[in-house]
Amino acid sequence: MTNYVTIITPIKASQTEQCRQYLRDNAEPEPDMRCRPDFRFDRIPSLHFASCIILEGTHDFEPSLVLEATFDGSKGDFISDLLRAAGEGIHGLYQHCVGYPASGLISPELAKGYLVDHDVGAHIYFSGNPGRTVAEIKSENGLQSEIVDYFTGQQRRAAFATRLDGLFAQLRGFVTGNADSRWADRPAPVPWEVQYRNLTAVAIVLAALALACLIGAACDWLAVAYGWPPLLESIKAAFAVVDRNSKRILMQLFPNFPVRLPPEVFLPIGLAVSWLLLRGLELVFISWSKHPRDQFFTSRVPLHVLVILRYGVLVLFIGAVLQALIPNMGTLLVATQLSTWLVHPILLFVLFLLFVALAGLQYLATSLNISVEVNKLKGPRENWRRLRLDLVRFMMVLVLACGALIVSRYLSPIMTKETTNGLIYQGLLIAAYAFIGVFVLYALGVLLLFVAHGREVIDKRQFEDPVALVARSADNAKKYAREEGGNNRFQNHLASLTLVKSGFVHGIALRGTLFLINLLSRFWFNVGTLGDIPTILSARWILIDSGRRLLFLDNYGGAWNSYLNEFIDMAAVKGLNAIWTNTYVEGQAGARCSFPETRFYFWIGAQAEQPFKAYVRESQIETIMWYSAYHTLSVVNINTSTAIRQSLSKRPAPSAVDAIVQNL
Repeated sequence: MTNYVTIITPIKASQTEQCRQYLRDNAEPEPDMRCRPDFRFDRIPSLHFASCIILEGTHDFEPSLVLEATFDGSKGDFISDLLRAAGEGIHGLYQHCVGYPASGLISPELAKGYLVDHDVGAHIYFSGNPGRTVAEIKSENGLQSEIVDYFTGQQRRAAFATRLDGLFAQLRGFVTGNADSRWADRPAPVPWEVQYRNLTAVAIVLAALALACLIGAACDWLAVAYGWPPLLESIKAAFAVVDRNSKRILMQLFPNFPVRLPPEVFLPIGLAVSWLLLRGLELVFISWSKHPRDQFFTSRVPLHVLVILRYGVLVLFIGAVLQALIPNMGTLLVATQLSTWLVHPILLFVLFLLFVALAGLQYLATSLNISVEVNKLKGPRENWRRLRLDLVRFMMVLVLACGALIVSRYLSPIMTKETTNGLIYQGLLIAAYAFIGVFVLYALGVLLLFVAHGREVIDKRQFEDPVALVARSADNAKKYAREEGGNNRFQNHLASLTLVKSGFVHGIALRGTLFLINLLSRFWFNVGTLGDIPTILSARWILIDSGRRLLFLDNYGGAWNSYLNEFIDMAAVKGLNAIWTNTYVEGQAGARCSFPETRFYFWIGAQAEQPFKAYVRESQIETIMWYSAYHTLSVVNINTSTAIRQSLSKRPAPSAVDAIVQNL
């Protein structure tokens, strides 16, 4: 299990520079990323990453030393390993800190207790490779290299398999035939959060719907208490209105229609048309705001409302169909008044036609999905494709419903018409409770966004625009040239310290945001990406100094500039805005510069690219000591190697074998 510590200790008065110089002389890595003799982190087999930074003292805060580490196993075992591998270096470093035991070198337990007591953990922790130990990451990367070398040799000898099944057999034979790589024939362990990721999401959705049902029931009870009609009566009244208007409109549009429609079909037709109209409007809003840079409060909220309404109409449509057809099954066949010996052949033929129609619709749906695998569509063409796909799926549901209704005509009834209608309306009532509850929760969310926007308006008057920091960003960049373009060519480390804006709204909003993102990091963003960002190896956010400052520590792959561009251009920008809109930095002459102005908490903000990058530069802290156990690998490299190993433990489909070859 991957674990972490964030050890923050106060530095003795006037010893900040001595502490910094000690780190430079004894802990800063060599040009080839080798560890210094007093800090042999490479002798700790469980250690993924480690870094040291110094938080400067100000008139409000004392100087502090921060040691962060990401490792396998328990915190106690890691700190014991740390003191064994780098005891002298740790002792020399923490001599500059308040309260460190003078006998720490000869009494490791005292030093261990000191470090454990100053571990502040993290409010958010994210790992790009959850559950992978250092040994597994290195072994799986080595295995991938061995497989590549093996197949390169096979190609030279013209012994490369020409069929996918033969290729996989060659691959398995190489792995199982080599004693050093036979371990890879067993599947890699997967953390339960990753293994049951989808089930966890389903459970959370069901719990949210249960909460929404309770809220909806409470709203219904309150409405009845104040003289409003019960919700069930309102549903029946709404059905009557839709039924009456649908019949009137259809009669006006098709006055000479040759087939007389049963009265039960007008309500489902009206609801189906309503669903299609809502879906069309939804696709229009999606086309306006598909890219994160183009998404704003004024377009996203109507889109979300349309989605909620569409699902509500869909549930009502299903209820209307069941109410209209189930108690009157087989009306069409009975009306034909055919003899019994003709009914069954006709029934079989009708079912055969329905099966053919279903197969044809499934083919169309698959074709529409495959059509965008190679050539992505944009704008109106993509919207029309989605709408056609929705119509095809809609027709598939109708075909299945017709088949079920026809078959059920010849089954013995187990319930009366009244009982069936009662169950249908009870189901609709529960769905209506959930629908009202979702709307209430969403309305509360929108209300909170308006509260946040009010706070943004006030902040605009209290804080300076970060545009003022742009002129300083070039000078600030020079401070971090070593760690961003020197020793750390493949991976980098970013440390950022910001001040939390005062006030109840900012405090509650920031803590709530950190809590929610931490849950998402653990249970959803656990397959290598954080909000679609694929370059973060390990990251953490920590509120320190009683919540007055926010510390961000991040191990990432690639260059600083491209890394921040990913935050701006991907969905993660909303989470980034939600966290840092509650912060500010102190620039020159005590100027308080806010994070780039957000709109309704989630939008704009970091999308003001230059002010955002200047804000990051101003808040950035130099990483004096940094260590990575696999400093040449990226998140994608590591997860690809794991995927190759996992595929060796089972007989994959041809597409999976092709994926293995592409990964190699």
